[in-house]
Amino acid sequence: MIVLEPSIYPKPIAQERKLSFKRVLLIVFPLLIIMGIVLGKSILAKNQDEINTFRAVANNPNQLQDNRENEIQPQVQGESFTTILEHTDGLTSVLLVGVDSRNVKLENGVFVNTRPENQSGTRNTDTIMQVVYNHKDKNVTMISIPRDMGVDVEIDCLKFHGSIHWVYDKAETKKCPQGGIEVLKTTVAS
Repeated sequence: MIVLEPSIYPKPIAQERKLSFKRVLLIVFPLLIIMGIVLGKSILAKNQDEINTFRAVANNPNQLQDNRENEIQPQVQGESFTTILEHTDGLTSVLLVGVDSRNVKLENGVFVNTRPENQSGTRNTDTIMQVVYNHKDKNVTMISIPRDMGVDVEIDCLKFHGSIHWVYDKAETKKCPQGGIEVLKTTVAS
């Protein structure tokens, strides 16, 4: 039997290929260009109506003014604001209240809770705004009251300490004689 001696030269090892910067750039750059084109076309297709409107207005600037005049009702233009609401010192104040009407129904002008007692998310006044109209200078001021503003209510039918958005519901639940809106109005005024 013949035994071959091991070669003094080692077997050539496969050379590891390094990703060169140029090779990465040749792969990534075209992909970025293709993605940019696809994204641009989708945005363009989405906003085609706005682009057409812009072009139409650019070609005929008077068209925009004509459209605005058509939207305004002529009977409203030039009328002065008069009110039959009570006002003091030339000011009329209105309290705007948005009541969470999920799980509530309106009966005889009062929101009635359809959920079990003391369950959250019912009859809360999530929006409370006070609007004041000044009859002298014809300015309107609007104040938004944060729904989580802490208040203390100390009246005969209700002793309450908590967020203002609960006042309406608590007053209605306790059956305050003046009702939830009046209790809320008094709370905002204090």
